[in-house]
Amino acid sequence: SIFVVATAYGLWDFAMQRGRVVLLVTVSYLLPLASTLFAGWYFREHVGWHLLVGAALLIFGAVLCNHGVIVNKNK
Repeated sequence: SIFVVATAYGLWDFAMQRGRVVLLVTVSYLLPLASTLFAGWYFREHVGWHLLVGAALLIFGAVLCNHGVIVNKNK
């Protein structure tokens, strides 16, 4: 488990240093949704409409944030 945590921290730090913060945050919001959908498929559990509506709102909010951030490329 130490290797997994160290790898995740290293990749997160690498992405943050590259300046793609908005993209990284958007993807980090989508990962729990992907894991929930995968677990529902794997365990053959019904995914309710509440989850799908919440996921749609989460994705919509992430897209709004992504388009609302003004990136100054001169820095």
